[in-house]
Amino acid sequence: MKLVGEGKDSILEQKKGAMYCCSVNPGTGGTPSIAGNKRDIQIQGIHFKGTVEKDGFQEHVHLLNINAATNVTISNCAFTGWRGDGIYIGSSNTAGVERHNKDITIEGCLFDGINNDNRNAISVIDGDGIKIRNNTS
Repeated sequence: MKLVGEGKDSILEQKKGAMYCCSVNPGTGGTPSIAGNKRDIQIQGIHFKGTVEKDGFQEHVHLLNINAATNVTISNCAFTGWRGDGIYIGSSNTAGVERHNKDITIEGCLFDGINNDNRNAISVIDGDGIKIRNNTS
């Protein structure tokens, strides 16, 4: 799967009330086995825009939410104004449900929380082979 934009003008703005701007296996999606993961996902040249300026902090509202995924590349994207995390690489979004991520690369991205009313640019809860390189804030 590919999600490709043309840079800063290719904006995906988080809808008011939405938990995620974009998600791979939200909630209890996916399986506990890495063999069942969503695979080969490329996201590039997209500006993910959150609503922290209007709506304030919300710990579990992320711009990009990833659970049970393998071989994911996120490159040359911008993440601005997230309410929880810019990118959340999780184990699931439901307590007691375990999922695993493998081989995820985040590179050449810009992270700007706009204000200090949010959590982290990137949170890694579960992952093997996670590469985070050449990003800016």
